[in-house]
Amino acid sequence: MAFHTIDLSTWNRAEHFLHYKNEVRCVICVTHRITVTKLLPFLKQKNLRFYPVMIYLVTKALHLQKEFRLGIDAEGNVGYWDSITPSYTVFHRETETFSCLWSPWDPEFSSFYLQVCSDIEKHRDFFHFSMPDLPPNHFDISCLPWLSYDSFHINVEAGAYLAPIVTWGKYQEQQGEIQLPLSLQIHHAAADGFHVSRFYQDLQHEISEFTGGESLSHAL
Repeated sequence: MAFHTIDLSTWNRAEHFLHYKNEVRCVICVTHRITVTKLLPFLKQKNLRFYPVMIYLVTKALHLQKEFRLGIDAEGNVGYWDSITPSYTVFHRETETFSCLWSPWDPEFSSFYLQVCSDIEKHRDFFHFSMPDLPPNHFDISCLPWLSYDSFHINVEAGAYLAPIVTWGKYQEQQGEIQLPLSLQIHHAAADGFHVSRFYQDLQHEISEFTGGESLSHAL
């Protein structure tokens, strides 16, 4: 986990960054439906859990663009992380509350999947808001499996928080395809509509081409 400082004097997005960080502070919020028609039967065949797989696919897609790995260090320098850590929510039916867990990123699917499943199981009785020692390179993931929605927006104050926030809802069939509403929120200082659009293209590609889990049969 390394942080690379950006030289604002040579950065091609410096003017955009400073404008949206200091003058017009705003957050981009987009909801788009992702097709998971082929993914669902594949996961059922491989006995893989949907939530950890989606955490992996979303994190992998976000890594493809530096704009979604931006941050500000303790000295106030703007830069980007070489990797980012998903902080994801788990719901407690007993209390109707949630906790935020996090698992270290590993681009190797089997290792990451097993780690997330292990962390969720290990913290089954953890009812606090968040696990300790949340790393500074984290971003937020949450899920609303009870609701299929058209738009979702968290009113985040556009200050110095540059990390993306990803939320998805309940998938449902529409016109012969199984579609998942997935929302991305990002500080406009960090990314533009172009980057958001490319994220959805990257994520759809990762979902459509996903063939993970071949080495997990012995561990499940």
